Amino acid sequence: MNLQSIYIISYFGNDSVREKRKHYHHQQLDWCLRQNLDIFVLAQDYDITDYDDRVTYLQHDNSIVLPSVARNICLRHFYASDCNFAILADNDCVLHTGHKYCDSTNFVQTF
Repeated sequence: MNLQSIYIISYFGNDSVREKRKHYHHQQLDWCLRQNLDIFVLAQDYDITDYDDRVTYLQHDNSIVLPSVARNICLRHFYASDCNFAILADNDCVLHTGHKYCDSTNFVQTF
């Protein structure tokens, strides 16, 4: 098995939710790096300051697309890879650790 990649659909939204989503996305990226995952992001409506050097951005015109279209772009990239498995996520999904949430520290290794 080779679970080594995560594909993230990323749209930060309007001003009322933008900073909160960016905050969660950065937590998500930190977690992914601790898991040694290769991170692929489909950026939608990003400003120049929204990009992060730690990830690979999929070819896209930065427009906003429906979630199903965005996932299909991610899936096409995944299907063209040598990987058997990948995680697909939205940019505001974060795995928590602790007794209440279970321990996500070794999620990838356990899976």
